[in-house]
Amino acid sequence: FKNGKPTCNNYVFNVYLYLAMSITLIGLFAYVINELTSKNEAEKHQLMPMNYIYNQLGSYIFGGMILSFIFIIMIAFTNNFSKTGHIYNHIIWLFFVASISIMIYPYFKSQELAGVVDDALISTALVFIFMSIIVYAQPDFFEKSYNFVMPGLIVGLLAIIIVALFNLFFVKDAQQMKTTTLYISYIVIVLFSLFVSYDTSKMFQLAKICVNYPNYPKSSVDFFLDLLNLFVSFVNIYSP
Repeated sequence: FKNGKPTCNNYVFNVYLYLAMSITLIGLFAYVINELTSKNEAEKHQLMPMNYIYNQLGSYIFGGMILSFIFIIMIAFTNNFSKTGHIYNHIIWLFFVASISIMIYPYFKSQELAGVVDDALISTALVFIFMSIIVYAQPDFFEKSYNFVMPGLIVGLLAIIIVALFNLFFVKDAQQMKTTTLYISYIVIVLFSLFVSYDTSKMFQLAKICVNYPNYPKSSVDFFLDLLNLFVSFVNIYSP
């Protein structure tokens, strides 16, 4: 920041800093949720059954889901560069991260997932690093193919969402639902691995055209959503 306004100096580094801050805030908000929802001191330090967590916080988790969609739409309608609205951009970004924290909290509190969360985090980090390195090694390829690959990825994502919703609401056989969810998770990992690379390419393009007043919260949200979807998919795959 310079004179209270964001600048384009070290644009790429700053986007990664905002991404790191988003992840840190997830941990902080999850800690606050744990403090507020635990019935006693012992429960604060204990893992709980997933059913118990959803029975206790189900309405809040659903509310967090709805709010996250609202805030991500609000973020999407902000400009990548603007002389005004910096405080507004940061406020809706904070609210978005907070709403995601409510949704992701059960993953860190659940007894059933205690053995897979660390593996999922490591796998997510490795995919993010690997796919980012590829872009750093071949930036021209991703820049040239961005305009026709990204629409295909978005169509693929929409198709996966439709299949996932059908699987959730219309498939009655539990084993078939679990198998379909597993296949969906593998496809989501492939899709969002590619999203990481092309979002990195987009970040490089924005860095080139940035003159002043960048919207770092918006730029970091793309990566945040990539990591979130990778993490959830790895949890689904590693879950017993």
